[in-house]
Amino acid sequence: MKPVHYAEALFALAENKTEDELDHLLRYLRDYLTKKHLLPLYPEILKAFEKLQHKKELRIYVKTSHPLTRDERENIRKEHHIPLSALFVETVDQTLIGGKIVEYNYVRHDSSHKKALHKLYQHLTA
Repeated sequence: MKPVHYAEALFALAENKTEDELDHLLRYLRDYLTKKHLLPLYPEILKAFEKLQHKKELRIYVKTSHPLTRDERENIRKEHHIPLSALFVETVDQTLIGGKIVEYNYVRHDSSHKKALHKLYQHLTA
């Protein structure tokens, strides 16, 4: 299999993962390649993965309970250190009570009230 195919599979698996989960995937891939005696492909796979990632990282995915204002977009950019060149992909999710979910560069920041209430419920019922 070509390095680009491994990178595409890794890219698909990495969607909506945290940094820790992505690190785990990379360790698993490295171990797999070592067992199959294909470890020399690892740097090429990482280069192909970075190219795929760069194509997507120019987008910010935001879920909110209401449409964002210009000021709210600017606050999100500043809070998460997102470049001005990034494109906002905004979704209004009626199941969110408030707050927002921001996904950028394979990192998901969930500051929705729904998540906070769910954690509180789990804590109180545990």
